[in-house]
Amino acid sequence: MQVKYKALSDRTIPPRRAHEDDAGTDLGLPRGIRVPVGGTVTADLEIAVAVPKGCGGFVLPRSSTGFKYDCSLSNTVGVIDSGYRGSIKIKIRNNGDKPAVFERGQYLVQMIILPIITTSWAEVEALDATARDTAGFGSSGL
Repeated sequence: MQVKYKALSDRTIPPRRAHEDDAGTDLGLPRGIRVPVGGTVTADLEIAVAVPKGCGGFVLPRSSTGFKYDCSLSNTVGVIDSGYRGSIKIKIRNNGDKPAVFERGQYLVQMIILPIITTSWAEVEALDATARDTAGFGSSGL
């Protein structure tokens, strides 16, 4: 599947797939950022993506963002709807004990394109019973 994108500045970093079988496509920083300890910084990736109709684009941190830098996305997952054509922005939170410095061109997040099942919702008096039923946290005993 081909996904079209538009560079919104001359600093936009082209999306990349580091390996043929990667699940996500890496999105890079067009400008360096510094995230203070316990702080957050919003970064505009200066890229617009045409997520195919019937799909959603899910922006997640790359593994190295958490493991190497102890940073995460403030909203945990960004959801890009297929009708959105604006710039993709991320908000990085520093969970570590030293400032996190990222250079222009670093890939902190990845986008995964997934099909979306269109649903309708109906209120009912009761839901079907299941083996688990209303058992919540810790119900598996593990």
